[in-house]
Amino acid sequence: MTGGKTLPLLWSDGEFLSPGSPVYAATERGAALGDAVFDTVLCLGGKAVLRQAHQRRLEHSADFFAHRADGRLIAAAYDLSAETGEAAVLRVSISRGAGARGLATDLSQYSRVTAMLSPLPPSLQFQPLALDIAAAARNETSALSQWKTASSYLDAVLATGAARQKGLDDALFLNTRGFAACTTMANIFAVMGRRLITPPVHDGVLPGVTRGLLLCLAADAGMAAEEASLTARDLQTADEVFACNSLRLIMPATNMGGASLRFRSILARLLRDRIAQETGSMPAPPDWAAD
Repeated sequence: MTGGKTLPLLWSDGEFLSPGSPVYAATERGAALGDAVFDTVLCLGGKAVLRQAHQRRLEHSADFFAHRADGRLIAAAYDLSAETGEAAVLRVSISRGAGARGLATDLSQYSRVTAMLSPLPPSLQFQPLALDIAAAARNETSALSQWKTASSYLDAVLATGAARQKGLDDALFLNTRGFAACTTMANIFAVMGRRLITPPVHDGVLPGVTRGLLLCLAADAGMAAEEASLTARDLQTADEVFACNSLRLIMPATNMGGASLRFRSILARLLRDRIAQETGSMPAPPDWAAD
């Protein structure tokens, strides 16, 4: 039975707060230094889609950055999905607490668990993308390229702004060796014949939850899934190119760096079916999805 609370909902360390309430002190390391990790998940029918994979990744992120967060609070944050039957977005963050000035980490510091449950914007999913190529390179040698952290998104903010000024939707990051990594908000895939290819994590890739699911669904679509380095030219000449993330699901790339791209994939239907199995709610089909 799902709740019927009005969205948005703000929750921190087990307590509901009024939306817009201050959560972090000025000395909070998450706010002052970006010393925080987070996860964003789609909620349908009062359930977080692929919850176990999302929660596990956030817990691994907290462990990697040595956050001392209460596991019961992390689980309770994901339980917020049951507070509404509406389509919603749940963002869960773990931020290291207030501390003295400086960069050294006090490993005894407690980390705060905060969550925001917001309405899912209409017409967000399955929208095509026209891609710019970002001016900045993705640093595949940095651990930040493989985790969702508060400090690792400013290049994405700048690249998104530059793309929008050109009338485009998003930007593709190439890494320092010239291989494709990801867009500012999503993993990237190419279809070449019957091969479904996505860049490997060591190319500066966040291992997205939806990315992992699509690699598993490839066989059902009659494709062989693989992780392999891709150049911009590889993407421009591929049979199909698309981006994916947990909220927007599959986004066909229609243009990249001036090259027109094509897309029509059975993977959209398989992804919708998998979500319906988990939640009992089926995302609306896009016009371009194969039946």
